[in-house]
Amino acid sequence: MTNQHFNEYKPKLTLEAILTSALFGIGIGFSTAFLLGLIFWIIGIKLYWIIIAAAIGVTAIASVALYFLRFRPTDVSNARRLDRLGLEERLVTMVELEGTDSYIANIQREDAKKSLRELDKRLVKLTVPKKIIIVATSLFVLGVAAITVNMLAANGIWGYAPDIFEDEFTEYVTVTYEAGDGGT
Repeated sequence: MTNQHFNEYKPKLTLEAILTSALFGIGIGFSTAFLLGLIFWIIGIKLYWIIIAAAIGVTAIASVALYFLRFRPTDVSNARRLDRLGLEERLVTMVELEGTDSYIANIQREDAKKSLRELDKRLVKLTVPKKIIIVATSLFVLGVAAITVNMLAANGIWGYAPDIFEDEFTEYVTVTYEAGDGGT
């Protein structure tokens, strides 16, 4: 089977896959930024631009990789997605029987094509799980916060961990002990 049966739905399903990949990529990229920002702040490394570059680079690489390795729509995934709208696995069966030229396969293909033509196109909506949106947004905020703290520290507005925790809580004491007779 060719994509001709899914052509009217393909742009929307592709956009859904791109959005999902981008959200996962943002989560991965900005969690990397958070971890790098935390490490740089604790150690006192003043190169905050590395954190920004890592966040952008990892986000881009992860988004593209996830799209091509996990979320890119195929005929089978498109068929499953459309079957969930009440087509009762007609399209999945049609895709599975592709290349089969039996009488049953031909009848099933015609039934699936008819059902697809009758499907209300407004039923196909973009669906990105709310959990993914919430997690990606939270990780984005944490990553931006880490970048901000490092930028403030690099410009002297905020301190790095070694500056904040140095000698402020340390008290030096000199102890002198003299041993008496028979002591050591």
